[in-house]
Amino acid sequence: MGLKPYGFGQDERLKKSDQFALVRKRGKRFASKHLTVYILANDVGKTRLGLAVSSAVGNSVERNRIKRLTREFFRLNKDGLQRSMDLLVTVKHGAGAALSVYKTVEQELMAALRTFSAGEGGRR
Repeated sequence: MGLKPYGFGQDERLKKSDQFALVRKRGKRFASKHLTVYILANDVGKTRLGLAVSSAVGNSVERNRIKRLTREFFRLNKDGLQRSMDLLVTVKHGAGAALSVYKTVEQELMAALRTFSAGEGGRR
């Protein structure tokens, strides 16, 4: 049986620019100190994750570490997330060093998800 339930398959990713644009345009936006999270319900039946980390965040090592840590958070917590939603995580400029620790990524993403669950927050 292995670790299959904790995987992060291709069907759990936002990959196309039109998917990113739709979530950014119609989704609810939640901002933290280093991240902006957009959340939009989908009809796919799975929760999917998209990441946008620009080169202004830091060098490639920092950007890739942030992406790995964000994917790890999603992989470990996807069972506790609502079904059928798209998450788009964008990283703010200069947040590279601050988000190089898993605990920081976890705290900021959990805060955004709690706000969404409580029905607070909203669009710009």
